[in-house]
Amino acid sequence: MAKEVTCPPCGETVRAENDEDLVRKVQQHAKDEHGTDLSAEHILASARAV
Repeated sequence: MAKEVTCPPCGETVRAENDEDLVRKVQQHAKDEHGTDLSAEHILASARAV
């Protein structure tokens, strides 16, 4: 089941087909765009099924 997370600071939506890919994509976005690190737990807690 696909999931997505919307980045609170910039509003970009990141979507992936599984948790592992979602965490990887969101962590990369957070690091590249905002210079921050996010835990997998934080990301998955804010994810929603689509």
